Amino acid sequence: MDFDYKILGARVREIRRMHGFSQEQLAEKAGLSAVYIGYIENAKKQASLSSLIKISDAMEVGIDELLLGNIPAKSTDYYNEFTVLLESCNIREKQIIYEISKATKKILELHNLT
Repeated sequence: MDFDYKILGARVREIRRMHGFSQEQLAEKAGLSAVYIGYIENAKKQASLSSLIKISDAMEVGIDELLLGNIPAKSTDYYNEFTVLLESCNIREKQIIYEISKATKKILELHNLT
């Protein structure tokens, strides 16, 4: 399996935006240049492990979160994350999440996306 740097770059961009950082802010926190962050996000450069560690530390996420899009997920990963999500919900929120999940599953089956 080849490593997909486009997916990595998209994940860096997505997480950076979720944290409300500009490329310049992330670069400053990570001790890297904003141009280099842009190159990583656009897959124009292959980020070194050292740079990925700096980026993940700056955004306070595990490096696995940056790499997640490049690693095939196991069904247990989703189960564990879903369980953690539901633990923080009240009964009404759990009911809504359940109904949405059930409807989404029907749509996926209807369009042969499963």
